[in-house]
Amino acid sequence: MMEREEYIRSRAGKENPFRVPEGYFEGLASQVMANLPDRDAAPVRTARTYRLRLRAWICTAACVCIGMFGAVMYFADSGNVGVSAPDSSVAADAQSASYDSYDEAVADYMMIDNADIYAYLTDSSFE
Repeated sequence: MMEREEYIRSRAGKENPFRVPEGYFEGLASQVMANLPDRDAAPVRTARTYRLRLRAWICTAACVCIGMFGAVMYFADSGNVGVSAPDSSVAADAQSASYDSYDEAVADYMMIDNADIYAYLTDSSFE
């Protein structure tokens, strides 16, 4: 690393190659101030066009509609409070029917019938 730095110093030397003209910094502040715009100029005011105002109203209306739709969907289920629950025997029958269809589907998948099930149960030894 040091060899590289020494090589650069030997090639470029120690003097600064960049120079500033004489008296440059004495007149710099006055030149910058002369190029600045006047402070009395009024700030530029952009006028809101009709299109921008219309877009704002449409966005506001869309947000209100979405909010109202969400509220209606949230509270829509509260109108069903007076509806009675189904009879428990009907629910039990539906549940047993679903269990029976599941057992049948499993038996069909395994390709077994009632005789195979009885044979399996009688051959097993219970302790």
